[in-house]
Amino acid sequence: MEPLTTARIVLRSQRVDVDAIAQLVASFALTPPLWYNVAPPKFWGCREDWTEADALQSLKWLHARHPEPLIDTCNGWVDKSIMDNAARSGYLSVVRFLHEHRTEGFSYEAINDAAGNGHLEIVRYLFEHADAQFFTVYALEWAAAGGHLDVLKYFHEHVPRANDKWSKSVFRSAGANGHVGVVKWLLEHRTEGGPSDAAELATVNVVKYLLLNTNIEATIVMMTVVVSSGDLELVRYLHEQRGVCCIDTAVNYAVKIGRLDLVRYLHEHLAEEWSAEEELADARWIEAHGRSFWAYGGDQGELYTTEPLDIAAANNQLEIIQYLHEQGYDATTFAMDEAAAQGHLDIVQFLHEHRSEGCTTYAMGQAAKNHHMAVVKYLHSIGRKFLHENRTEGCSTQLVRNIVRSNHRPALEYVHQHKIAEIPTSALSLAAELGHRDTLAYLYEHCLSDGIVAQPQLVLDAIEKVIVGSKSEVLEYFDSKKTGPTQVYTTKAMDKAAEAGNIVAVKYLHDHDHGGCTTDAMDKAAANGNMWIVRFLHDYRSEGCTTEAIDQAAANGHADVVRFLLEHRTEGYTYKAVDMAKKNKHLEVLAVLPDYRVPWKYPGGGPGMGEKKKKKKRR
Repeated sequence: MEPLTTARIVLRSQRVDVDAIAQLVASFALTPPLWYNVAPPKFWGCREDWTEADALQSLKWLHARHPEPLIDTCNGWVDKSIMDNAARSGYLSVVRFLHEHRTEGFSYEAINDAAGNGHLEIVRYLFEHADAQFFTVYALEWAAAGGHLDVLKYFHEHVPRANDKWSKSVFRSAGANGHVGVVKWLLEHRTEGGPSDAAELATVNVVKYLLLNTNIEATIVMMTVVVSSGDLELVRYLHEQRGVCCIDTAVNYAVKIGRLDLVRYLHEHLAEEWSAEEELADARWIEAHGRSFWAYGGDQGELYTTEPLDIAAANNQLEIIQYLHEQGYDATTFAMDEAAAQGHLDIVQFLHEHRSEGCTTYAMGQAAKNHHMAVVKYLHSIGRKFLHENRTEGCSTQLVRNIVRSNHRPALEYVHQHKIAEIPTSALSLAAELGHRDTLAYLYEHCLSDGIVAQPQLVLDAIEKVIVGSKSEVLEYFDSKKTGPTQVYTTKAMDKAAEAGNIVAVKYLHDHDHGGCTTDAMDKAAANGNMWIVRFLHDYRSEGCTTEAIDQAAANGHADVVRFLLEHRTEGYTYKAVDMAKKNKHLEVLAVLPDYRVPWKYPGGGPGMGEKKKKKKRR
């Protein structure tokens, strides 16, 4: 009879707890769960297929085998994180089991996170069954920020000890996250804050509610918020009925969202003068929200603009640019730079034909880097007319570097053929390092051919970059350009490849009979723990290594490399190997090193002796 059939007959004839058998088999065959898997720690996030039932099952398994209290190994305290994490995840059954069967308890984070995530049932259970005592102001702030009105109501109605936790920040959190219903309830039921607190960082829907339903004073900050939302009618209301002036910051936001109607209205009603209070409020708004316009890093470092025409150019808003130009707005080189970088040829043409600010080297460099050849050609075509102004920007080595980095051969060909910029010799090494073979080939064969003949070192420098970058196809290209079989790379190439851990390059250089290597190759590969390279050099090369190989491998804890070198090489090691392994607590390495206490086995003296000079005997 088959074993499986026998098993079925036995199981059917007996009263068997199938769940118990399943647990037994699982405990034997599967990886046992860990405590921190019950509910993932904060900021870890859950597995998509992990459920509350999975967490409870894992918890029961762990509790049955480890009923003793958990201790945090870092500080020796009782570890409360399991219930904290379960509360944050909303696992009520897990929280209940932990409370009823274990003694670790929970910290203030349980209430804070459960409230912040809207887990009302968890909050209620902890207060009503677990006698929760500890929580902070964040419980209320996070609940307000998340729009969890039911949680806030529970604290208001059932947790009198939370009275000292209510504050203006709760109003501010609700307003900043656009929860009109929460703001409305707070204004009706709590007195710790008011409309101005809710409006401090409020979204437009909250601002609109406060303006139409409370006696709040309208401010220029509200104007900026409303403009950024694109609500023209509310902008009109603020200016015409509430007396809020239109300011430059509001114009910038209207430009940023591409609303010409808003730009036109704000410009037509732009305030000529601001009060000191209005200027301060506007400055605070910009500080609170960061420099939310455009900054870029070109050859001249990071630049920042608040000119609306610049912002329009960066956002491809040609109609707005035309309107602002007609109204006499200023601009900077930022406008054409960003338009060129993003490939907006029509804007570049308009700015060139109607403005005088020009551009910088950033314009053509970024246009080429981003493959906007039409812009590159246009800038080149107009460049000669403006050499006396500020359009000498085509002549930049950064332009070539950008093209090489983007591997855009057509742009490189255009720049070279039209002599837009001088091609620096460093471009060859850059293309080699990045593995851009087509671009490299054009540089080698057309741009730098004369320079390479005069300075063969340029190729060797480029090859060193290839070695680090693991680009064997570039090595193949350089090999195809050799003038004869005697032309080989220096030993430095394989040494660097071995040090960088580039086994592909090491094998390539070896297979194609280049200049070999030195003992540095195996020494540095061993120091970096590159076992495959150490083994390859031992098997196929004859240069060998020095005592530095084991010394450095031991110092860095590479026990497998130390073991291999001891078994297959004869160079040995010095006292440094033992001293550094002991200092760095590499016990596995010390176990591998034989007889390290015998002083005469070490050229530099016994372990720990160092390179001490012998004292002369007195006569």
